[in-house]
Amino acid sequence: MEPIEVMPITEIGNFAQLAADYAALLTHPSNKDLLLDFPNTVARYGGESDEAVRRFELARQRCADVERHQFLIMVDGRAVGNASVDQPAEVPADVSAIYANASLFVCHPFRGRGLGGLALDTQLTVIRANYAGAWTTVRASNVASHGLIRSRGFKPIGAQPGRVEEEVIYMWQDTSRSL
Repeated sequence: MEPIEVMPITEIGNFAQLAADYAALLTHPSNKDLLLDFPNTVARYGGESDEAVRRFELARQRCADVERHQFLIMVDGRAVGNASVDQPAEVPADVSAIYANASLFVCHPFRGRGLGGLALDTQLTVIRANYAGAWTTVRASNVASHGLIRSRGFKPIGAQPGRVEEEVIYMWQDTSRSL
């Protein structure tokens, strides 16, 4: 079995090979859905290698300086996905601004191996330690993501127009904490 880990970006030392591997996955036709759901991430890391390395280094610095948590989902030393927890300036109308946004993706051909669940569990550990709850959005047709999110206790609270189709807004609350 290949070594699998969800690694904080702050613990990654050399981004050169990582950037090349990641760019190849992000721009592969089998991952075209990522361009719909994560256009900024694909633009940031899916291009020329030197620029992607620079952007990884900036992301690492941002995570060290501010309240943002970014993880790379690694299989056998290769980045195959991304997960982040932060508090964006804009939140959906039905969401409290004190809640964190949890966002993640796994690239093909690594989907369906439990990597998204592993990353979401890592995110929930960070959220429990730092926030009262979290929210995320999932494209209406993304059946696998709906199942994953619901399996970890996220509840649908509404919908909003998305880039391509309607997105379901999910919220997760840490019921072990008092607000």
